[in-house]
Amino acid sequence: MLNYPLTPETMAALFSTIENKNIPNGRDIFIMDHGIWNDLEAESTMSWIEQVEDAMYKERPAFFRPDIDARLFPRLFITPSAQGEGKPDIFVGIQNNIRLMRHTKEISLFVKERGYEHLALQFDHSGVKPGRHACDI
Repeated sequence: MLNYPLTPETMAALFSTIENKNIPNGRDIFIMDHGIWNDLEAESTMSWIEQVEDAMYKERPAFFRPDIDARLFPRLFITPSAQGEGKPDIFVGIQNNIRLMRHTKEISLFVKERGYEHLALQFDHSGVKPGRHACDI
């Protein structure tokens, strides 16, 4: 788990699990998912993504170059899916489904501009369609 802000120890542990290659070959994929640890604050989510990417670029530059072809190194970002019926009441006001929908919409464009496919809840004007997900892959 990569908390925000990132620590050098956390990133070192992450890099120890990623093979260091000179160039991506299309068989590797980078998947980031986001829980509700930050009460769905879009700005801190964006900062967290930028921190992870900056650290990854320093450690594995071949994979995180801005011009890397998505077919050689596909990236997927997953936003939270639902608050869950067992959520303690103290969190319902700050981590509810309406906040999830707004957070997802705010983050979607941000991650797509950074070369990620985005897996998230599917929304229409009336809200969440239970049990359905949208994926732009």
